[in-house]
Amino acid sequence: MTAPRLLVVTVDAPHKSRGAGLVLFWHYLDGVRRAGWHVRHIAIGTAAAAGSEFALSIAEPGVFEVEAFEASAPIRESLRGLSIDRRAIAPALARARAFVPDVILAFDIHAAWAFEEVESPARVVWAGDLMFDVTRYHALYAAREDWRRWPHSMLRLIVARNWLPVYRRVLGAASFVVASSISSVAKLAKLGVSSEFQPYPWPDPGRVSRLRPPAKPTFVFFGNLSALGSRSALHFALDEVVPRLRRIWGAGGFELRFAGTGKLPGWAQSAFARAPEAKSYGFVDDLSGFVAQSHGVIAPIDVPVGNRTRILTALAYCVPVIAHRNAALGNPSLVDGETCFLAANPKDFVERMAICVADPERAARIAEGGRRAYERDYAPESVWPLLNATLERFKPAEPAGRAALSIGAISGSAPSDKDRR
Repeated sequence: MTAPRLLVVTVDAPHKSRGAGLVLFWHYLDGVRRAGWHVRHIAIGTAAAAGSEFALSIAEPGVFEVEAFEASAPIRESLRGLSIDRRAIAPALARARAFVPDVILAFDIHAAWAFEEVESPARVVWAGDLMFDVTRYHALYAAREDWRRWPHSMLRLIVARNWLPVYRRVLGAASFVVASSISSVAKLAKLGVSSEFQPYPWPDPGRVSRLRPPAKPTFVFFGNLSALGSRSALHFALDEVVPRLRRIWGAGGFELRFAGTGKLPGWAQSAFARAPEAKSYGFVDDLSGFVAQSHGVIAPIDVPVGNRTRILTALAYCVPVIAHRNAALGNPSLVDGETCFLAANPKDFVERMAICVADPERAARIAEGGRRAYERDYAPESVWPLLNATLERFKPAEPAGRAALSIGAISGSAPSDKDRR
């Protein structure tokens, strides 16, 4: 009997350790390949080398094929709406149709939109951060940072609204929608799209053996410094938290250490210059060692969008996490006083940071609760059954009767291979 055929589509090739979205896709697919499907994974918009690396990490003859294409399907923005140009990915679409999939699994809106015309009896879409939210908040922050950007921000707000009909149509046509943030379920429901929240798989970085903080109260923050979550956190930390910490520990009496990829925006560089207690470290090779030299991890992300991978890493490290309450809107595993500290405002945030310094035993108990929540809800082996059970609902009873297709070759152009918290 021929195994049922699952077509997986992504923009960029998943990777085992680089790029938050690409990492969680890789770990999703590591579980899917064990579930009895004949998988063809088509990645668009990636370099041939990245596609080859992905293939070497996961491909298995007769079970998991990888075909990557360097071309992408650009999205065109205008005041009247959004459109997508699929002409450059015609070879990828041809390979997708030739596979004659029983089910299509599309990771996020861009891939789902690019391949929406490929026919299949069932279509499952994984929805990450919602583009109408991400675009809107970036526009609002840009206007806040420089009033001269208000005209541009107004245009971006229109673009954000133009994403709504795209989600309504593309996700509305899906057989099942997986929401990566629990807050997305209600937002999609307003568009008439039914979805279900499922935690996503996030690799275990291992526990930090023990915290060895300096005498001075010290906290760390990490992640892509140019992403929306960091933009939100930098504003909250530098504008609201630092002044209040000075009232507790005095000027220069504490340290906030920021690490991560991405370039700090100009306004943030100016803010760091005015706050010597805040230091930017750029990319850090030994992140667990960096975290160990602190009293805990802060995630002052007040923007109510997403389910942050950086918080999951901190929970898995088994260290105290102080996050804004809005982070729990996307991740129900975050419970104040049980798995982390949550704060609704700058005053509460600073008070919880002070607890980590004054009562390390209490902070350690909460850190253990965070580690247990990670293991229960986000460790890959805990998540695989969720997506696999979802796909199982659409697996045909008797997929026999088709000739098995040969394993796809890996390349970066015609019928072949390709590389996002």
